[in-house]
Amino acid sequence: RKPFQVGLYKGLWRRKEDGATAGFFGINPRYRANDRLTISGNLNWDKNTNGKGYVNRNDNTNQIFFGNREVETITSELRLQYTFTNKMGLSLRSRNYWSRVEYNKFFDLQDNGTLVEGSYTGLDEGGLPLHDKDFTVFNLDLIYSWQIAPGSFLNVTYKQQTSNSDVIVRNDYFRNLSETLDIPGSNTVSVKLIYYLDYATLFGT
Repeated sequence: RKPFQVGLYKGLWRRKEDGATAGFFGINPRYRANDRLTISGNLNWDKNTNGKGYVNRNDNTNQIFFGNREVETITSELRLQYTFTNKMGLSLRSRNYWSRVEYNKFFDLQDNGTLVEGSYTGLDEGGLPLHDKDFTVFNLDLIYSWQIAPGSFLNVTYKQQTSNSDVIVRNDYFRNLSETLDIPGSNTVSVKLIYYLDYATLFGT
């Protein structure tokens, strides 16, 4: 019932065999300004280090390569909900997803399932990494909802989506977000009507 509330969560996991670790942290505040307006958000960060994953395959020798990698992901979300009446409301949600992957070592997969360091470098002819990845998605949703009859709704939705993928891994969250927003995205508007008919009233049964 308080106008402001916040939740926190965190965790850590470690595997002794190869030193792989995973940690995460999150916060989700909510503020109820009045009976009509509510503002809430969520911020989640997680990081995995020394994890092993499939990278590539040599078509000539059928050799399969794995890599030792670091994966960091940040997800942020902001939501605004405004209620005009008990049958009509407006909601706005923005969501930003940023994930980056960096490899620091590569292995050859053996027939017995073990990994052994080999000669594969994971670099192109210019010395740039082939498998590092920086991926960002930004979504914006604006939804107007009106209950026009019991169980029947009219929804008008505007959606915007922008994404960016690059082999250059950035360490600046706000610079990454700014560059993503500069990229032209897709914009859609949809109208959805759900109307339930009373079968007994229409057909007299």
